[in-house]
Amino acid sequence: MKHLPTIKDVASAAGVHFTTVSMALRYDPRIRAETRNRVLAAALRTGYQRNPVSGALSMRRQSVVAAKSTPRIAFVSNRSPENGFYRRDYIGNLLRGARDKAQALGYEFEVIFVDDGHHDSQSLYRYLKEQAISGLIIGAFEPDRSELSLPWDEFCVVQIDSRHHRPSFTFVSHDQMHAVRLAFANLRRLGYRRVGLAVGAHDPIVTANLPGCGYLLELFSVRPADRLEPLLFPPNVGMKAAARIVAEWVREVGADAVICNWMMIGRLLRLGGAPRGVGSACMCLQRPAPQIAGVVSNTDLVGSQLTSRLAALLQSESYGVPATPTSTYVEGFWHDGTSAPDRN
Repeated sequence: MKHLPTIKDVASAAGVHFTTVSMALRYDPRIRAETRNRVLAAALRTGYQRNPVSGALSMRRQSVVAAKSTPRIAFVSNRSPENGFYRRDYIGNLLRGARDKAQALGYEFEVIFVDDGHHDSQSLYRYLKEQAISGLIIGAFEPDRSELSLPWDEFCVVQIDSRHHRPSFTFVSHDQMHAVRLAFANLRRLGYRRVGLAVGAHDPIVTANLPGCGYLLELFSVRPADRLEPLLFPPNVGMKAAARIVAEWVREVGADAVICNWMMIGRLLRLGGAPRGVGSACMCLQRPAPQIAGVVSNTDLVGSQLTSRLAALLQSESYGVPATPTSTYVEGFWHDGTSAPDRN
């Protein structure tokens, strides 16, 4: 008889104890992201599949316990760990802020994925009902990836970015319009005159083009000769291609500084061979760094606000799609760095 991989086989392949595998496969928050990713990769290599009967019994036991103890909320993303969920710069701070606030308010916090190898809308709905989860954070859903459709009247929902997602819910985000305007004004203060904006092609879709709106407002404060068309990087562009694209664009439009939502923008300019002296600023720094100028985005506070808004909806039993969705924007603050030295 063919040997079916067990949880102990996965544990051996990942180099961890089998209880760690069990916790990682349930996305227990006590398991670090690096360990979880290693366990998931080992499960894929070994071909391990959870026993549907024991899995269902386990979820039933967990739902009974949850119903009698701590209420739970879930952060749902359509980019799984295997596809780079935890590699994005802001995710760690965002989840920390959301989880810390959840614990302070008496909620358990879980991260769930709608992606290949994880849930689709139907299996997610079953899981949420089994686990008695009625509060959801739609976490930065991306276009061209798995969509989410649930009977919304049974849930309280807030969302971060994901402005393309329909229907619209209570919304919380880093204030990207303010971030671009703040970066633009400070680069001008430092002596840069032809300041450009470079973002991903999907960013205007998921942010309702708030960075572009902020950039357009600032362009009205400069002479027409210094107004540049923004650059949109192609979706899923690699680092070498992005470096070439941004360097060619800088030379073509004559930009002397670039605002971007990628922390690596200064490195891309150097790698692509952009003219020396071109400054750069990141509009969503996660922490002040001496070598990077930009706007520190207070992502922990964004995460905390997500949970606070969701808790308020749950406590007032405000289920379903709101008639008038509200938006909360958290402003960042400017940080000088060597990527944009003072030209004055």
